Amino acid sequence: MQPIIKISLIGLLFAQVCFTASAQEKDDVIIAQAPGGFSLHGRVYHKHFKDEVPPASGYVTDWENLFTDAQEAHIDSMVADFSRQTGIQIAVVTVDSSMSSKDGFDSVILRLGNTWGVGQDSSKGIVVGISNSLGIMRIQNGVGVAATLSDADTQQIVDAAFLPEFEKGDYYLGTLIGLAAIMQKLQGVSR
Repeated sequence: MQPIIKISLIGLLFAQVCFTASAQEKDDVIIAQAPGGFSLHGRVYHKHFKDEVPPASGYVTDWENLFTDAQEAHIDSMVADFSRQTGIQIAVVTVDSSMSSKDGFDSVILRLGNTWGVGQDSSKGIVVGISNSLGIMRIQNGVGVAATLSDADTQQIVDAAFLPEFEKGDYYLGTLIGLAAIMQKLQGVSR
């Protein structure tokens, strides 16, 4: 063997030992995962998200950084006031493409709502899931509000209230208008 080839083979073996990659399945996507929580293909993989759901950071959990701190605080306050008045909890969560595939998005939103206990024992909870990077959103209704806010109602609210502003790039205004529409629809639900 030539000396250069020996060095290359030794380097490859060393790299293989130090940088062992393993395939991780995430929703319907399989990505190569290197030790330390980063992807071989430049995509961040949140191992804890597949194995363990991180805690919510209030009524608004903005993992995709769609809102400023002030906007997030305003949405959180709006939702907290509604919860105090009606007993209905609404969680708003933004999820980036490293946390879910488009096909697995609805399952992720459902899992977050269930794990976080949105709506608690009465199941009067709603999770509004938004992903700019995936180009998708979902309103997940708890069974305690489903009689008043059906899937058809939520789709109409998504189409008429959220999406027009989202399409303009204004996720804050779209979220405010969408939440106001949800809250208006749920005003008659008893505690």
